[in-house]
Amino acid sequence: MMGAPLPIYVEEDVPGRDEIVKLIEKHGGMVATVHSTVPYILVDPTKESGQNLFRQYSAKRGKVILNAQWVHACVAAGQLQTFQFNYAGYKVNGTERDQPALHDPESPRTATRHTDPGLPPGSAFPASTQYQQWPEYAHYPAQPQQPYWATTNQHWQYSALTVPVIEGPAYPPYPSHPGDEQNWAAPGEDIEQYYNHVDFQQPPYPSQVNTDSLPRRR
Repeated sequence: MMGAPLPIYVEEDVPGRDEIVKLIEKHGGMVATVHSTVPYILVDPTKESGQNLFRQYSAKRGKVILNAQWVHACVAAGQLQTFQFNYAGYKVNGTERDQPALHDPESPRTATRHTDPGLPPGSAFPASTQYQQWPEYAHYPAQPQQPYWATTNQHWQYSALTVPVIEGPAYPPYPSHPGDEQNWAAPGEDIEQYYNHVDFQQPPYPSQVNTDSLPRRR
C-alpha cells in the first residue's frame, strides 16, 4: 500500500484472515473494526456473510466490496489495485456463489512449495535424487598377530596395508632373568656370571642397626 493509511474492513468469515490482516498492516494499511466507515470491505464472496455485505453496500457510493484475496494481488503488484486496474479482477459482483471458488494467488512471501503428487506421502524428493546406497562388503575376521618378541630364523611378512607381521618361534612374554633381552654377554659367553649375587653385601636396614654404639646428645 502507498500513500496515507487506507482503512479496510476484513469480514470475520474470511479464510486466512489473520494472515491478510498482517499483510495490510505490514504494507501501510489500517484494519478497521467496523464496516460502516471504510471504503474497502473484504469478504469471502462464496459465503452467505460475504453476499450479505455485498447486497448491503453495493449500491452505496464510496463503498467497494472485494474478495479478500485482493490483498495478495496488491502485494504481488507492489501497488494498490484500484478501479484503474479493475481491482485485479477481485471486485464482488454478487454471482460468486454460483461460480467455482477462485484459487488464492500466491505472492512471493506466501507461496508454498508443491510436491510431486505422484510421490508417496512423506517423500520430499523423487527416487532419482535419493542418495546412493553403497553396497555392503563382506567382513573378514581379523588375522591373529604373532608376538613381537622373536628369535632366530625370523623373517618379515608384509600385508596389503604394509603392516609387518613377525613369524617364527618366540620367547615367552617374560624372560627367566631380567635383562636377558638386552644380550649382556658376548656370543658364546656364559651369561650366568652376570647374575651371580652370592658375594653381594646387602646393607642393613635401619631397624637392624645397633643404636647403643651411636653417640648420644647431651
